[in-house]
Amino acid sequence: MPVTANGSFALEGELFSPDMDGYLDVMQATYNMAQPSCLGTVRIYDERGRLIRTLFKNQLLGSTGSFSWNGVKDDQTKASIGIYVVVFEAFSLDGGLMYSGRKAVTLAGNL
Repeated sequence: MPVTANGSFALEGELFSPDMDGYLDVMQATYNMAQPSCLGTVRIYDERGRLIRTLFKNQLLGSTGSFSWNGVKDDQTKASIGIYVVVFEAFSLDGGLMYSGRKAVTLAGNL
């Protein structure tokens, strides 16, 4: 099924450091959809392609919105320093893929 340019998403920065020092503690992302009432899913994968976090699945999206990640994995442990891939997908209510995008983000910290 071809993916059309029905949306977009962007990270507010390519790096974040969830060390609770008040500076870049969470990854922030925004999205824009061509139409409201899509169902969105956001998953985060490590550098080896392993799924480590599902931020939300089949959540009703507005035309615009945002989401964030605090560096915690699905098992509630802190993710390691490294590069992660954020995958954002939006589907129409009848199940057709409206938009799919990937962005890389670096989780930084003190060594």
